[in-house]
Amino acid sequence: METTSESRWRRQRRIALIYLYVVFLFMGVLRGLLWYSSDANAIVHGELLFAIAVSLGFMWCCTADARLMGRPLLPLARLGIFLLWQAGVPIYLLWARRLKGLGVLLLHGFLLLLVLVVSGLATAYLIYGDRFLD
Repeated sequence: METTSESRWRRQRRIALIYLYVVFLFMGVLRGLLWYSSDANAIVHGELLFAIAVSLGFMWCCTADARLMGRPLLPLARLGIFLLWQAGVPIYLLWARRLKGLGVLLLHGFLLLLVLVVSGLATAYLIYGDRFLD
């Protein structure tokens, strides 16, 4: 039977993953809205917000997963995941979950990119219509 602490960390990990999918969805929508935009300022600000939100989401997810595994991350490791999530998340998953971590990484990586691309293309098509297809 699960302890309350274990169920709490499972819930935290699940919420962190949902948060990441929502962030990728909104970023796709933003990219779709700015598809033909020449406003570099809006694009840079959007990308910066996206980078911070994604870094926080991956740090949150890895922290909750590490607690669930009974191997809490050191503050320096959390900082590393936040600053360099592109390398930190795969390293963490391979360290914590071995080969299963690679599968988790590939599955969620593919699905997050799919959400980003599909939401961006759908938004651009809805906003620009036939002009988008040209």
